[in-house]
Amino acid sequence: MLSACQSNYGPQQDDEGFWALTRGFLVAGSRSVVSSNWLVGEEAGASLVSYFFFGVAKSKSIDDADCASVLHAAKR
Repeated sequence: MLSACQSNYGPQQDDEGFWALTRGFLVAGSRSVVSSNWLVGEEAGASLVSYFFFGVAKSKSIDDADCASVLHAAKR
């Protein structure tokens, strides 16, 4: 979870997509990365992260599909 503003924002490379902070985590072996493409208010960001990790903690085993559904629930 990269909860800083625009942590998935970076220059576009031809045939490669965006080169952002998230790319380093994926190249290093992370299975998934949650990050932001826009500016996020401090309170809203902290609330989302709190709800997201509460949902992750409730899951006994979490995979990428579960991660997406937990993030969706946290955003709601």
